[in-house]
Amino acid sequence: MVVVVLVAAVAARGPAHSQTHHRAFLPIAKRGVSPTPTGTPTSTATPPPGRVCPTDRLDVRNFSDADAQNVLLGPVLRTVRELVQSATPPDLHARSPRLSLGERSIFELTVVLGEATRLESGAIQVVVTDPSFPSTTAVVELPDPECSAAAISSQAPAFTSSRAALLVGCGLATPSARTPIYGGARVTGIGFFDPTSGRLGLAPVLVFDSRDRNTVGHPSPTATPTSRMAATSTATPRSPSATPTATTAAMATRTPTRTPTVPGALTATPSPTVTPEVSIREARSGTSSVGPFALRAGRVRICINYPGTDAFSARLIEVASGAIIATLASGPGPRNTSGTYSVPRSGDHRVSISTSGNWEVVIEQ
Repeated sequence: MVVVVLVAAVAARGPAHSQTHHRAFLPIAKRGVSPTPTGTPTSTATPPPGRVCPTDRLDVRNFSDADAQNVLLGPVLRTVRELVQSATPPDLHARSPRLSLGERSIFELTVVLGEATRLESGAIQVVVTDPSFPSTTAVVELPDPECSAAAISSQAPAFTSSRAALLVGCGLATPSARTPIYGGARVTGIGFFDPTSGRLGLAPVLVFDSRDRNTVGHPSPTATPTSRMAATSTATPRSPSATPTATTAAMATRTPTRTPTVPGALTATPSPTVTPEVSIREARSGTSSVGPFALRAGRVRICINYPGTDAFSARLIEVASGAIIATLASGPGPRNTSGTYSVPRSGDHRVSISTSGNWEVVIEQ
């Protein structure tokens, strides 16, 4: 009888006691105080290295954009005049992605230096002149290696070395204002359309090779000669009435127009000061042929870019005999090749492409 009473008492207390019992294992917050959230903390994205560099088309200028992988390998020899005569793309604006043709090629220029300026982005902008056409100028840009967009670029080491070559070769501290520089140089870089001027220049510069020891500012008539330019500024005035200042101004006017010494070409291509006899650039899609075009016996440079992944083949063919002169590429894409090939006989030739998707080819001799 007693057992029955105890069981009934426990059964009557069951639900309320059970709930109270389980709540005792929950964390208890003080009255009026909200419990501290116990959710998983969110991860903070690691910022890219370097500093923020304010400028338009930043990734394209610093070769860190998604289309950088589609730039044709191997420099194409051009003059400043040829570069600036390129037509402005109709869709160019401050946020344009990398454009076709001009911005997917590496150009090598032989130039006369004009002036250097440090931009807000930290890049050094250099105005260069065509040795044969002193009134024709272009702009080339050397990125700041500490800029975040430059620091993540695959060409970051080239930015550092080319910028150092400019500063050391010209005896120049990083310029904050327009600083005249003199002498000749060979500049290699990637084509870039400036959205403000609409003109094609080079950005970024990958190689800066100064041909003379350059002088910052106007050469001093009393300075010890360190180059042919400096020696020129110490010449005795022709007229007794001429002053050293006038002589210096005259030399400063003439110096930028002096044609620099041009060394031998790096490969079996024409001298940098000679316009190629054959210069063809085609952008097409699918199976097609480029040509016919006339080649002389000797060497020809051919660059090919195919960003797709399908099967791709390219051959250089002699039109008269139908003979395959060279296999330029064969296999699955992507393909980004540059090579110099032997042409046994002068005559008409064509490049035969078999694939699907877009491709570009550059032929120069």
